[in-house]
Amino acid sequence: MNNVATYLGRKGYRVTELLVDRKGRLDLDDLREAITDQTAIVSIMYANNETGVIFPIEEVGQIVKERGIPFHTDAVQAVGKIPINLAKSTIDMLSLSGHKLHAPKGIGVLYIRKGTRFSPFMIGGHQESGRREGPKMFPMSWAR
Repeated sequence: MNNVATYLGRKGYRVTELLVDRKGRLDLDDLREAITDQTAIVSIMYANNETGVIFPIEEVGQIVKERGIPFHTDAVQAVGKIPINLAKSTIDMLSLSGHKLHAPKGIGVLYIRKGTRFSPFMIGGHQESGRREGPKMFPMSWAR
């Protein structure tokens, strides 16, 4: 389980982790059964960096959309290697890492489809339509 899911589980949220078969494939019937009325989001990696498995993102997205749940995919290993047409996709949110596209390490992108409900995890300024806080100024004595 990833760090965010582990953290949310420790905070009392119910986190469901789906297993894959011996070939690393996801059983879509398991996904259908795991979704409940309390499911807040479904997040699945697009491509596995260790096994090379490419997950059936559009099929997953259709299942999730039928239930009216936001759908996120971690596309770090897919972007730049697999064609992704977000305009025609079922993906609501897509994350990627800039260094996979020759940007400096530490730069990430979160695509959010227009109209997707999203709450920022940091509160502050109004940059990015209120989705992230702005830079903070600290007294020099706090600087390292």
